[in-house]
Amino acid sequence: MYPSIETPDGVKALLARAMAARSARASAEDPVLQRLARMFRPSRAHFNTTPSPGQDLYRHLYDSTPQYAATNLAAGLFGSVMNPANKWFALNPRGAAKDDDAAVRYMDGATQAVAESLGPDVSGFYAEAPSFLTDLSVFGAGTFYSEFQPEKKRWLDKSIALYGVWIEQDADGMVRTFYCCRQMTADQILQEYDGDQDYQIPEFIRRANDPTAKYPVWWVSVPNAMVDKTVATRASREYHSIHVMERRDENGKPIVLRKRSDDSLAWMAARWERRQDTAYGDGRGHVALADAMSLQVARKSLLEAASWAARPPILAPEEKYFRNAEMQPAGIVYGGMNRAGRPMAQALETGQRMPFANEMSQQLGETVREAFYFSILQLVGRSGMSATEVAEKSQEKWRLMGPAIGNLQYEFLAPFLQRRWSQMRRYDLLPRGMPESVRQMGMPAVDFVSPMAMAQRSADGVAAQRFVEAALALAEFDPEAADMIDIDATIAEFRETMGARPNLMRAPAEVQERRELRRQQQQQQQAVEAAPALAAGMKDMAAAGAANDDSSLAGLGISAG
Repeated sequence: MYPSIETPDGVKALLARAMAARSARASAEDPVLQRLARMFRPSRAHFNTTPSPGQDLYRHLYDSTPQYAATNLAAGLFGSVMNPANKWFALNPRGAAKDDDAAVRYMDGATQAVAESLGPDVSGFYAEAPSFLTDLSVFGAGTFYSEFQPEKKRWLDKSIALYGVWIEQDADGMVRTFYCCRQMTADQILQEYDGDQDYQIPEFIRRANDPTAKYPVWWVSVPNAMVDKTVATRASREYHSIHVMERRDENGKPIVLRKRSDDSLAWMAARWERRQDTAYGDGRGHVALADAMSLQVARKSLLEAASWAARPPILAPEEKYFRNAEMQPAGIVYGGMNRAGRPMAQALETGQRMPFANEMSQQLGETVREAFYFSILQLVGRSGMSATEVAEKSQEKWRLMGPAIGNLQYEFLAPFLQRRWSQMRRYDLLPRGMPESVRQMGMPAVDFVSPMAMAQRSADGVAAQRFVEAALALAEFDPEAADMIDIDATIAEFRETMGARPNLMRAPAEVQERRELRRQQQQQQQAVEAAPALAAGMKDMAAAGAANDDSSLAGLGISAG
């Protein structure tokens, strides 16, 4: 159970719980996370230090291969999973609404509206997503925050650095508790919280004279254990959040800056690979950490060896020989040899094995790159590869990254899109004319139709195509084989696996109406085509009847005239 945010004692207890989470990770996770940050994400290397201006976070690096490999993987994921140039998701009706044609068409328009809410004119989602994906691949976990700002008519979508966020998972293994500590200046606190009417900014913040002084502000979001959907109060919401300063007022009470409640969680966290013992996951950085650290040592040694080879120490018998010598290219060194022509000094040969050191650095760099799937992501621009080889490489990429992408979709993308839907519905930003079946269905189903998702599902489409081709080939020998193919189901399968929009297919009722009309037109056409033959037949029958009548009368001795 979480302490209540409605009482000062509850806020104190919640703040103490947040600090306990920070302390627990500091001893268990932060040492490894700090090493990962130093190798792969130097700008995030604050897991056991406080960020400060002018801090040199790159002084220990001698090779940038680890950062390049991590950035390349994040870019590959971004382009394949959530590329803004392509449609990468679809919101679909669920439950009874799936059988409602109006609901299907409405959700197609709602999908477009949600996609537009991610655009750069109203959201920073596509600018923040690469940073989130890099954190995810390096640290094994990434955190993201999403909130609509009605006063600005914009979406606050932001990747939050993991070093300032602490998470807890529930019994189901889902992360639903977040503790975020922000180091804020007095001006930043006034800018963000001064507009709230329910809580007062403390006077020491308003009177602060040092613009660089920072104050820890905790931002805590927890699930509500007591949910009552029948009452529209804070107690009925599923999630509570509170913004409280770490410093207390003169009476020892917590300084609360904001409280909020919501039906969906504004925070999201995803793990690259889940671990049973902790809420934090393992990423590709964990796999490549040892090689990345060895690479820095090897590269440093190589650079030192190159420096010794380029500018070796000079051996001289006495200091006087080179005290005033001009040691520079094309310079004249007087006294550098004796009258017999022998050098008075010589370079120290250290015997550095640079080729071996260079080969080791290259091998370590290649190992680090492959830990981040570098070669299978670099398909563009390759020459000499057939279409089959490219397809096989693509399938290998999806196979290797499939589990991580599954976690990404399950823990981040689907909850993010469902929250976006929920907030757009709350602020009346969805298309008008929502069918009643959509109102009653709750959260929509999320389908992913990105190039990566479609590549993973393309096997079903290929199988369907091969089945139809085989059935038609058999139909050449036995026409009845074609009767086995359900054309409607086949077309629906092709649309699903190709990711085409639902509005490209007519509603079943409209299809039935068109088929009935076509059947009537065919019957009318057949009647028109058969009319001349029918008229000729009737004429012949009439002539034959007249001839028979004449013969009968003649037999009776009666003249036809």
